Amino acid sequence: MTKPKVVIVLAFSLLFAVGAVGVTPASSTVVAKKPCYKVRPIKCQFADLSDINLRGVNLSGINLRGADLSFANLKGADLRRVNLNGADLHNANLRGANLWRANLRRANLRRADLFGAYLRLANLSGAKTKGADFTDADTIGWIT
Repeated sequence: MTKPKVVIVLAFSLLFAVGAVGVTPASSTVVAKKPCYKVRPIKCQFADLSDINLRGVNLSGINLRGADLSFANLKGADLRRVNLNGADLHNANLRGANLWRANLRRANLRRADLFGAYLRLANLSGAKTKGADFTDADTIGWIT
């Protein structure tokens, strides 16, 4: 069964409509204008977001349980308190991302780049981390 990308398009359309995100004309990159928690509930469970560019976007508090974020660019993204339980993040770029209190239980982080990521109090119990780069990551209080 394929996961439709329509879900994320609708979610970002809603966020764009209320002014939470915008697109920079020069690069067509999604940028955050205000925290997503002000326009909740945004639910993207099991969405196919593979290879998406969400660099620097504020996704704090969003439910991405079981989502496919493989090869996604989440460099510098705000992922505080995001539910990524069972999500596929293999080969994702999470350099410098803020994953404070993120739920990464049973997530696939194989070969993910978490260089310099902020993982304080994140829950990685049961996560697959073979080949993941945690160099310079802040892991105080994380659960593995």
